[in-house]
Amino acid sequence: MPVNIFVHLTFGQDAANHEKKYIEGRAPDKVPYGYHHAEGEKFRLSFSKDFPEGNLFGRIRRRLLLMIGFDLIHAWRNRTEMFSADVIWTHTECEHLAISTLLIFMPKSRRPKLIAQSVWLFDKWHTLSPLKRSCYRSLLKHADVLTVHSPENLKIMRREVPEVEGVLMLFGISQDSFPIETIKARPTLNRQIRILSLGNDMHRDWSTLLRAFANKVDVELRIATRNLSLENVAGLENVNVLQPSSLQDIKELYSWADLVVVTLKHNLHASGITVVLEAVSCGVPVICSDVGGLKAYFTNEQVCYVPVGDIDALWKSAIKLASDEKKCEEMARLAQQRLLEADLTSRGFALRHCLLTEQLLMSDPSAII
Repeated sequence: MPVNIFVHLTFGQDAANHEKKYIEGRAPDKVPYGYHHAEGEKFRLSFSKDFPEGNLFGRIRRRLLLMIGFDLIHAWRNRTEMFSADVIWTHTECEHLAISTLLIFMPKSRRPKLIAQSVWLFDKWHTLSPLKRSCYRSLLKHADVLTVHSPENLKIMRREVPEVEGVLMLFGISQDSFPIETIKARPTLNRQIRILSLGNDMHRDWSTLLRAFANKVDVELRIATRNLSLENVAGLENVNVLQPSSLQDIKELYSWADLVVVTLKHNLHASGITVVLEAVSCGVPVICSDVGGLKAYFTNEQVCYVPVGDIDALWKSAIKLASDEKKCEEMARLAQQRLLEADLTSRGFALRHCLLTEQLLMSDPSAII
């Protein structure tokens, strides 16, 4: 008999609506983060739904989320299907803290297992009030397993909630939308170096990127983000800010680039990993800030790491790599090899959830309904 899995996603990620975006070429996977790859003989999946809400109830839900830090109303609306499952998977703390709150009111014998994944929670842990930390810690103890994408997050999670098993869950990207591409020679002799930087994460360090490459005659810099405008780069002759509207637009940018540069602020949650993985799949060498536990994904031989905020190191690394075609090709090849061997794909991400679920249920077979 298959295990019933309920995947509770953030409001706005209704699986049915997301599939439309996938068909239109605006989302990389049919289901957010590729959880659908877990579906099979052993696992039957269902997903959270975005229930219709008017302006008033929408404002109430968002205001409550802002106050307490998790979406209790969205979880409550999905409670019937959620609590008929054997196991619940979540993608961020916004979901699992809400579910844990509801679990308090259920007898332990009737509770589904909860695999609670956090993304940003432990980045901001030290900024939380003592009361909120205490409440969150109590809620985290209702999970059966806690997962994170980064070893840096894992250290803090294990320190703060030692009572619950903590697991590193490596992330992955869609190989349907970003299949491994042949590594192409990118000679830069007698032309500008084409540098691409993408992302919308709050921990992108656009200031360091611009200070390193803006108004450098040797470089053409393209930035794909919603977080910078043309006004932010006014007067910077070699910089263009773009807002791609489709995956095809993004893939064309990777094809254009000689190097992908991911500049990051200090963080603990492997910020930037999606772009790094996409660039690797597209065969483009990557320069990245050494922060957030990214070395759990790629070594120094597979990605060129530079210290956070180090403009000089960033510039020198780009010039050195761009002038060494063989080094670029070897680094890209090793990175692609690592991606495949570790299965850093959305399918691999889903299958790692399956394996963890099997291990969890083996320790408590009575959990199967």
